[in-house]
Amino acid sequence: MLTPGQRAELIVQLSPPHEEQVRFGLLGDTAGAALSTSKGFADTQGRASVWLRGPRQATTFHVQASLESGVSSTRQVKVLLSSTSSVLVGALYHGNRPTPQWEAALLDSDAPCSASAPPLLKQLGVLPLHLEGLPSGQTLRLRLKAGKLVLGCTMLPPLQAGEEHSTQILVKNTPPSGLRPLDLRLQLSPEPSSWSKLLTAWRHRFLDAFLGGGNNKLQEATALLDTMMVLASSQQRLELLLARKSAAWDDLLAQRFATLGGPEITRSWLSNAHHALLKAQAPLEGQLTSEPTQGTTFLPSRFLTLPAPALATNKPASWKLDEGDILLASGELRFSPSVLLRQTTEQQLAAYGEEPVARLQEVTDCGAVGQLLASATSLEGCKAPCLTSLCNAALSTMWLRASTVDDLIDTSATLSFTASGAASLDPQARVVGFSGSWIGQLRDPLVLDVAVTFQGEATGLGAP
Repeated sequence: MLTPGQRAELIVQLSPPHEEQVRFGLLGDTAGAALSTSKGFADTQGRASVWLRGPRQATTFHVQASLESGVSSTRQVKVLLSSTSSVLVGALYHGNRPTPQWEAALLDSDAPCSASAPPLLKQLGVLPLHLEGLPSGQTLRLRLKAGKLVLGCTMLPPLQAGEEHSTQILVKNTPPSGLRPLDLRLQLSPEPSSWSKLLTAWRHRFLDAFLGGGNNKLQEATALLDTMMVLASSQQRLELLLARKSAAWDDLLAQRFATLGGPEITRSWLSNAHHALLKAQAPLEGQLTSEPTQGTTFLPSRFLTLPAPALATNKPASWKLDEGDILLASGELRFSPSVLLRQTTEQQLAAYGEEPVARLQEVTDCGAVGQLLASATSLEGCKAPCLTSLCNAALSTMWLRASTVDDLIDTSATLSFTASGAASLDPQARVVGFSGSWIGQLRDPLVLDVAVTFQGEATGLGAP
């Protein structure tokens, strides 16, 4: 930007730096502007220069620098009348984004508000900003922004020479430029009655898989013996089946379990797990990410007593930011209810230094079971030690079968959620956090009459 008759040195920088001849020319309504030379030579640093003398009247034109290869670059020159004006710029902003530093700028009258080209004049600082040296007698386009967060433009009518004008520019939030990975933390507060009903259904399904159906002592004995028969070798199985029937092993074990205990301890474990999950305060945690090529995904890392390896998601997540910077994010997680009950039971027993299968075998006392069954009839191929081994193996198999029943029948519970809250953005207009609330619904495809509503506080923090 020049005043009439003003001289200015224009510098050309070649990239990468090298020596080469550079030609200069004027384009547009030059009104008598002149260059000191039509060609120059770039030095070893790739720099060349030319002097420009501005014309005696206001105009706009371009200076072009070009190489023999045809590569060129231009620089706009504005020659302003010697009399200029100024403007005091303020903002009308109703948002919440941080605006520690503002930029007021003069643009070409036809330039878009978000133009990336360098402005003709600009001033940085806190509001109000004093922009000086504006050309008089012309319609002016002013832009006001704070980094990439807020933006606004206005047109000013021609100003008189020496006039100082005041204006307020309406600025609005710019669209978000992306989402930084967010570590989500959703506090769990389920609706008690439906949550208890669903836990009851899961507990029964676990027990049915463990015992093979039924609820009486005889069934626990039968389930153990049935599993032992399956695990026996083909040579052992016929002898054991005949002995089981002739010596009424099912009744013998049922009587023993009624007085001394046995696999039914699983019932109390599941009852304890039920009550623990009803009172559980552990949050749902995971990371929300958004990539241009992969879309938005939610990667769960913890839910109740379940760690990341026991959690999955089969549905794309989503997010959006409204004009008031309220973030709305949604996602889904899948998990196995039987694994949840197993994991909860394991954690409770671990507090006492115990493990489910070992505790089952201890309480059932397979050594005594083997002796009891062997003493009831004469056996040749599988005597007491063999029966003891089969008993221990059967208890391990029963626990594994129950704790993986949802994987075996290919069913998973799903928790879909939506979280919303006031978002915070970084200087690049990327979402880096939020705080608000969430609501979700937990469903099981085998328990169609129950849907559990979860809700609570929600936060998202930028992942390190």
